[in-house]
Amino acid sequence: ANAMVSISSDIFLYDINSDFDFSQIKDLSPFVMSQTTFSKDEINNIYYCPNNIIIDNFSVKKFDKSLYFIFDYFMIDLSKSNRSIICYDKKLGDGFFCTIPKIERIAIENCDDGKRVVILGSNNECMELTLDKDNRTKKLRMENISKPKDGFMFKNETIEELDLGSVETLDCDSFFHNKVLRNVNAPNLKRIDDYVLGYNEALEEFNAPNLEYIGEGSLERSKVYEGLKKQIGENKTK
Repeated sequence: ANAMVSISSDIFLYDINSDFDFSQIKDLSPFVMSQTTFSKDEINNIYYCPNNIIIDNFSVKKFDKSLYFIFDYFMIDLSKSNRSIICYDKKLGDGFFCTIPKIERIAIENCDDGKRVVILGSNNECMELTLDKDNRTKKLRMENISKPKDGFMFKNETIEELDLGSVETLDCDSFFHNKVLRNVNAPNLKRIDDYVLGYNEALEEFNAPNLEYIGEGSLERSKVYEGLKKQIGENKTK
């Protein structure tokens, strides 16, 4: 069967149930589909797509929605026996995978034009993610987590709002590639280690009244950097 029903420089339409040979396509980066929408989310020649689809070096893999949930470049194993966040690409050392080491509950519900995902840990740790229609994280809220693991959301490029709750330290390389984050609420944040939000120039608000330290290469391109440095100086004199 001919899988391709429409082609342009920007869009492919593809029937995931067919046996279309992806090796004919040299560049998958503009891949977008309707019912099985492929979006431009490529890391290490692996494409993470809506509808629980991953294209790995031209091999199309569709995962059972009753067992797995794919968003950003993460997979959640929904089975009760192995409830966990999976690193499909073993080359990625993102701290998101292990910030909540033991997951007790996962809730996924439709909301507006996307989804809301709540992950609860055995020590009441909580991460709440708001996703868009293509399962990309737009908002993230954390509670009862004092220090997310280093490299947390290292490759994420889509989060626009961040509520850090009880987080006291942002470890090295967290949110490093994010360029679109605009608002951060961090009432308990004291320390930002090296190379956090290293590329971000979009930040408009960063509420961190207890901040004491910003490491090398962190926030330096952002509009809030100088204000935060000044605030740190004022906090030291209190």
